[in-house]
Amino acid sequence: MRLTIPLAITKRSFLVMAAVGMLLTLALGARASAHGGLIVGVPGPGQAAGGSIDVVQLFFLEEITAAEVSVTAPDGSEIAGDLEQPTIDLLEYTIPELSTEGPYIVNYGVDFVDGTSFESAYQFTYDLSAPAVLPIEVANRRPGTSIGQRIALGVLVAAIVGLVGLLGWRLRELRAARAVSIR
Repeated sequence: MRLTIPLAITKRSFLVMAAVGMLLTLALGARASAHGGLIVGVPGPGQAAGGSIDVVQLFFLEEITAAEVSVTAPDGSEIAGDLEQPTIDLLEYTIPELSTEGPYIVNYGVDFVDGTSFESAYQFTYDLSAPAVLPIEVANRRPGTSIGQRIALGVLVAAIVGLVGLLGWRLRELRAARAVSIR
């Protein structure tokens, strides 16, 4: 009988640690996803891109509330364009079709829904011999749900399933112990 007490404490400690771990995962996961950056640019950072390029797309981890984008040509001049936001996490900067080969710099600054601001830049090279870039298809994306929100929801569902599983396991153990003590 004395050996079962430390085992019960160990199992209880395990359950408490698992629950605390899941809660920390939720808290830290939500905090980490609160500061989203650029997931992908089209044309992308460091990419040699060919074909017809008249739109630069920037896809972010989180919902964007304000943004500024500019594209600098190989000669150092800024290319005028129009900025649109087709979904909560996607920016499209429409410019005249590129015709001069060389390095282009995309500068961007965004404000996310949580108040965080993020600024950065990257370079791509326009090269007629390079493959054409594939745009991000807006029609295939669900407006209103960002990647960060999907990740947070997945972590939440996993934590709930884990807690239910742990509670079910503990309930089964308690019922088994009760059945043994009744005999």
